[in-house]
Amino acid sequence: MAKLASFYPIVATPKRAGYKEYLPSSALTGYIRCFWEADDRDFPGNNLVIPDLCADIIFMIDSETGLVTNSMFVGVSNAPFESDNENSSELFAVRFYAWSLFLFVEQNLAGSMNLVNEPEDMFHGYSSFFREEFAETTTNAERISLLEAFLLRKLIMLDKQIHPDFLNGLDQLLRNPSQLTPGAISIRQLERLFQKHMGLAPKQTAKLIRFQRGLQTIYRNPNISGAELAYLNGFADQAHLIKQFKRYSNHTPEEMKQIFLQNVANVQ
Repeated sequence: MAKLASFYPIVATPKRAGYKEYLPSSALTGYIRCFWEADDRDFPGNNLVIPDLCADIIFMIDSETGLVTNSMFVGVSNAPFESDNENSSELFAVRFYAWSLFLFVEQNLAGSMNLVNEPEDMFHGYSSFFREEFAETTTNAERISLLEAFLLRKLIMLDKQIHPDFLNGLDQLLRNPSQLTPGAISIRQLERLFQKHMGLAPKQTAKLIRFQRGLQTIYRNPNISGAELAYLNGFADQAHLIKQFKRYSNHTPEEMKQIFLQNVANVQ
């Protein structure tokens, strides 16, 4: 896949206790954002999930045996979710970039926004892989090794190609979400390519990129003013910034600053 402008989306609570990310091997860098683990026993209640232009296969782990008991596929989302679940659990997952998931699955991704279903429906052969290999693992090192081998096989066997006009349009949005030049094809054709490869329209993609950029700016510099935050990340004004943050996180930028600061205090 062609090299895209660097973009590393973050979650709402990247430094919360019990949450840890692992980078993929060089063969999967650019396709996989990370592998991650979360132990909600260390962080009970009110777990904020925000759109991050990623999709995940999430595995549930039995805390007594250390074995994986179940799994689910969670597609790219355009809405926040805040759980207040009293049943704490251990989780492990692989997180795909929205634009690379297409290369690992049999079908096109049109209509896959906010999809939650069985991994087998997306990754043919997953059920036997899970049953015969993955379910018996007890460490995340084993899980990462097996998942990388499985995903590399999918990448090679499917041998899918991403349309160059889609990649060019996506790269433009990653560099500047406010500007998209379709080039030799029409906007309508480009929209169809975005739906096929990602399940998102270009305008939706641009809004999520802008939101994530704003979120990352706050994370790096919690003292930044709202006006500067809006200017640096391409929002029309501070009111537009607040509106988009509330749409994608249920919180204002100031509230997200406090969430980041609270979770930093939980680092062990």
